[in-house]
Amino acid sequence: MRYKKVYGIDIYDERKIDFILDSGKNKPEELLEMVIGIIDKVAPKINCPKCKSEECVPIAYGFPSERLLERSKKGTVILGGCMVPNNPPTRFCKICKNRW
Repeated sequence: MRYKKVYGIDIYDERKIDFILDSGKNKPEELLEMVIGIIDKVAPKINCPKCKSEECVPIAYGFPSERLLERSKKGTVILGGCMVPNNPPTRFCKICKNRW
């Protein structure tokens, strides 16, 4: 299966991502929401490499929109901060707090 990295996250449906990124009509925070929405639908569930839990969520970087803040409060995404480090972790385990 082919994939590519978008905002440090492996994406498995290139057509959707290419359309979103090439449209140029969206603000960065809207792009981030769209990418996370796609991840929720198409990315395989990833178990924590440390504790093997299935309670893992994506980590979102950048300035969060209102919708992303709501998702963070619900625990379906973790906010990683506005500054994106080199090789940022893209997943967070709710059980053992591991980031990878």
